[in-house]
Amino acid sequence: MELHRSLLAFLRRLTGDAAAAEDLLHDVMIKALAEIERDGRAPANLVGWLYAVARNAAMDHHRRHRPQDELSDDLAAPLDDEDQMLRHSLAACLRPMTERLPPLYRDTVLATEFDGHTLGRLASEGGVSVSAVKTRAMRGRRLLAEELLRCCRVVRGDDGRIVQVDMRALQACQPTAPGCRRH
Repeated sequence: MELHRSLLAFLRRLTGDAAAAEDLLHDVMIKALAEIERDGRAPANLVGWLYAVARNAAMDHHRRHRPQDELSDDLAAPLDDEDQMLRHSLAACLRPMTERLPPLYRDTVLATEFDGHTLGRLASEGGVSVSAVKTRAMRGRRLLAEELLRCCRVVRGDDGRIVQVDMRALQACQPTAPGCRRH
């Protein structure tokens, strides 16, 4: 009975909700009985095991009851036809730039940004970790951004992000162009 009260108090502290703590303690006891039934004996350190199960149950409870993020009122409006055309034009101009990146980064950026492949798919196809593919994609994007800034007239917002690109200057950066100049 003392262990029951102690676990209940522990769960109340972790959840801040007496009713949730009661429910979680019930789940912990069911899990303990199932474990004993399965193994035919109690875990070696039953009390420690029960507290670990209770802590995990409280964390799961918090994950399930985490408030959902509200959608921001300032989400971008759907793109109109002109914006769609500009994005398409920019992508058409950026692809040749991307193709000039070192092969490891080029292949990763082309696959993820232009061909719609997931990082997980690239990792499994390449026999590398998702983390390695993320790093390649990040470095490739950074190299592409450097090339864009080197070649083109760019307007940055207050936060440093690119908000406008002079498309005429971007076309001068095509592989057939004699070179780029910084504006």
